[in-house]
Amino acid sequence: MAELKKILLLSIIFLYFITVLKGVCFAQVNPGQIERSQEIIQDEEALRNRIGQEKKFLIKKIIVEGADLLAPEEIKKMTLAYENHWLSKSDIQAIIDLLKTAYREKGYPQQPRKTAFRIKNNTLKIHVLEDK
Repeated sequence: MAELKKILLLSIIFLYFITVLKGVCFAQVNPGQIERSQEIIQDEEALRNRIGQEKKFLIKKIIVEGADLLAPEEIKKMTLAYENHWLSKSDIQAIIDLLKTAYREKGYPQQPRKTAFRIKNNTLKIHVLEDK
């Protein structure tokens, strides 16, 4: 009888450890956790790609100051397509290049002498310095 109690007690202890160790050794993952892990990996990859890209600014309005040799309507026609868009510094340089091209087409090859830009409150201000 004592032998039977001993076997029964050892069996209970053995079964207890099997059930406890089963949770430790065989982690169960639900499909939601797998899907979330994949989303995190994709988000990390997207962030790594964005790091290599230029910073962009939301530009709602573009003002060109000092461009007296060009008609305001002509300037507006060049800049209107860029308003209400996210622009990089390369995009802004493209606008400045459009202005320089317009000067050359009007017969002012040395104009503008200098350009600069500033972004504040979603407004891009391009300052043009003309030789007079």
